Amino acid sequence: MKNIILVVDDDSMVLFIHGVVIEESALTAKAEYFLSAVDALSRITAEADPDLCFLIFLDINMPVLDGWQMLEKLSVHPKREKIHVIMVSSSIDQVDMEMAASHDMVMSYLSKPLKEEDLDRLKEKKRLAPFFLATI
Repeated sequence: MKNIILVVDDDSMVLFIHGVVIEESALTAKAEYFLSAVDALSRITAEADPDLCFLIFLDINMPVLDGWQMLEKLSVHPKREKIHVIMVSSSIDQVDMEMAASHDMVMSYLSKPLKEEDLDRLKEKKRLAPFFLATI
């Protein structure tokens, strides 16, 4: 099974920081970075490989198409079963956390910026294991 990571945030500095953390982590999939949820959604839709699975680190507050709107579109996307979402936000609003927890595509809700220990905790989730190096 092939995997790809999409990091979606409208702040280029956040994308840079997340890129450094991801590159130094045990994540094995190739990462791609998007300043727009619209562009990330287009990337998923354009992918021809039916075996490709996506792990999306998704910001909430973005212009044009925010994280919740993108999640709605992903919920009805033909590749839905191959998509796993991690919400990454600076929001400490309990409503956002509860919305994320109630959505079956959302595997976790993390505070910005991503940290190594966040990714270490994600490794423990069985559905995300294929995105990480196997540990002995």
